[in-house]
Amino acid sequence: MTQRSGSCKAVAALVCLTLALAGCTTLRPQIIQKDLVLNQPPTDPACDVPASTQSELGLQICQSSLLRLRYLEAAADETTLHNTIGAGLIALSAAGIYKGITSNSDHLARELAAMGLTGAAAYAYGQNFISPTRQHLYMAGAGALLCAIQASRPWLYTQDEEDALDTALDHYLRDQRALQQAVDVATTIAQAHASSGASGATRCVRTPVAGVPSDWQADIAALQDKVCSNQSSSRSANAARGQGVAANSRNLLETAAGLGQQNVDAGSVLTDRALQIQANIAGAATALNGRTNLIQDQVNIEVLNTVPDLTRLLSVGNDLRSSGLALTNSALLAPTAVKSQSATSTAGVDATTQRAIQALSDATDALSVSQAALQRQVELAERKARAAGTVTACRFNPSTGFGTVTLVPDLDEIALNGAQSFTWSVYGVPGVPVAQLSGSSEMADVAVSGNGGVAQVKVTLKQTLAQGQWLMVTISDANHLASRDVRIVGTTATSAVDGVAATPALMPNRKIAVPPLAQSAGTGSAANAAVKPAKPSARPQSARASAATTSPAAIKASAAVALIPAPTPTPTPTPKSAPAAATATPVPTRIPTISKTELDQICRANQLGSNEACYDQIESLKDRCAQTLGIANSADTQGALQSAIRPGGRCYPQGAR
Repeated sequence: MTQRSGSCKAVAALVCLTLALAGCTTLRPQIIQKDLVLNQPPTDPACDVPASTQSELGLQICQSSLLRLRYLEAAADETTLHNTIGAGLIALSAAGIYKGITSNSDHLARELAAMGLTGAAAYAYGQNFISPTRQHLYMAGAGALLCAIQASRPWLYTQDEEDALDTALDHYLRDQRALQQAVDVATTIAQAHASSGASGATRCVRTPVAGVPSDWQADIAALQDKVCSNQSSSRSANAARGQGVAANSRNLLETAAGLGQQNVDAGSVLTDRALQIQANIAGAATALNGRTNLIQDQVNIEVLNTVPDLTRLLSVGNDLRSSGLALTNSALLAPTAVKSQSATSTAGVDATTQRAIQALSDATDALSVSQAALQRQVELAERKARAAGTVTACRFNPSTGFGTVTLVPDLDEIALNGAQSFTWSVYGVPGVPVAQLSGSSEMADVAVSGNGGVAQVKVTLKQTLAQGQWLMVTISDANHLASRDVRIVGTTATSAVDGVAATPALMPNRKIAVPPLAQSAGTGSAANAAVKPAKPSARPQSARASAATTSPAAIKASAAVALIPAPTPTPTPTPKSAPAAATATPVPTRIPTISKTELDQICRANQLGSNEACYDQIESLKDRCAQTLGIANSADTQGALQSAIRPGGRCYPQGAR
């Protein structure tokens, strides 16, 4: 009875020891974050932060980090269990051999059998419940979560930072509305002047003023009275001078209003970017929650494949005898087989026109200042986002147990030239990645390095890639189980933009240099012709020049937008000289909204010292888009081209976005 009781205790001890060696993940390998699944705030004390600094995204980052920590701990626990069993088996074998040599009693035989079965059970447990594949899956899940967390951090704004962005956007929208109002006033005054040049008109057509601000209505009505008076007495010298002034005023107003409207229209690009950033901030927590849940589900699905089959476990039980014999050589054990990723006063124009032009200038100045403030906010957010990549680029690769190679920036093609270089940060692979070149590989060097745990791959061109030349860089893990290919082409080829995905930027505020108005009324034999302002270049100022004027000091220095002509002495009019019919200056054509990033890239990639030469590239984009749409690249089609051209030189018909 005593021997049987001792045997029961030995069996109980053996069972307890075997189960004690079992880690939680080996018996319940699927890891589920309850708060994450239920979409509840994390209950872990590690996520407790002061209410003043608490944000939905901050809590979600903590939630995702907790799941990542559980994956890392699960992989570490299985490694620890594996090593513990291994060390125990070695010690058990040594003890069994020693006792077998020094004694051969029946009691020792039973003890050796118990030791053998204990070791065999631990060995069988380790062989069937510890899975290296599952450890790789946990590590891949942790890597994918790290990628998603880092991609979300740029949108982790404090309340002060959100308020600064909101204020900058509100001020910009306010100044944009003010400029639009100034444009509408200038257009209305130009229309009031238009009837002055209509010779032979039997009646004066008055422009409605109901749509302009009330503080302008009296001045515009008085101007229309004067214009109609000049029209009814068109043979007098005063009328001749008045018509000349009207022509000058109309030309200037039409030009200034046209450029002002361009600035208003171009502003929608910047506001769209700011609104997108606000949307990203508001939706970052939801996006991270969804990506984290997806990764958790994908890991758990793959972990199912690592659970041992019960039929196999049954056969393992039958193998315990032979395994125990191998460990202790106990005679009581029968032999069996052992199983193994952004003002002057005017001359020759009327007072109302001067006031309207001044209002346009002031509104443009104000818009420039608020534009700079908003653009700083937008570009800072976009730079941070480009550096971190996107949450959707963070994927889990279930087929190999390794996370997919995630590149930041996440691009499949880039354009480089000359001796330019480009660097990616690489996530999702264990250790240091491998990078190989193919194609015109002799024209570039590739280097791989590690920096703070994040691997980097840098490609440097040795010379300019000619038309048709290309090279491919393949970035993979050391075992080539997961890889990414990036194609590199020269900037002369049709390709993606250099280095970063293009983001639309605000068209720089358009400025015109209006020369002094010439004689409003001729003297002697000089022709009395109204001189029109010089037509501005159809190209925008260079992106580099635009960037240089975004500081408050630079904006202040350039704030005198040359919409107003310089002063000039008004000559004594000669009544005999009739004013020449003034031809209205057309509103300058608008170019497509090409992003500042693209402009910089074109100039830099082609090493162009001339801005004009650089912007010829944009003319090429317009020509190609016009050909795609089957229309001519002319002043009449600029609107269609503007709406069709998109960053990167792509061209879409209306509606095909």
